Amino acid sequence: MNFENLPESWKVVRLGRVAEIYDNLRVPVNSKERERRKAKAKKLYPYYGANGQVDWIDDYIFDGEYLLVAGDGGFWGSFERSS
Repeated sequence: MNFENLPESWKVVRLGRVAEIYDNLRVPVNSKERERRKAKAKKLYPYYGANGQVDWIDDYIFDGEYLLVAGDGGFWGSFERSS
């Protein structure tokens, strides 16, 4: 990584030092289970994978505002939005 263009007042640190990481609470749901749950759902919510929204799901495990960071080799082109 090239950090030479950062303002001098900025400090480079690991993400875990400045944010709480909830990846250990993540509950992957396979496509068969998602389909079963969607069939009974009254409301659907976006279900995200490493490269953005991959499906819909009937419930979510976190309530609040969170930053979703791509993992597991997530890739987007320059200036391309995740959703």
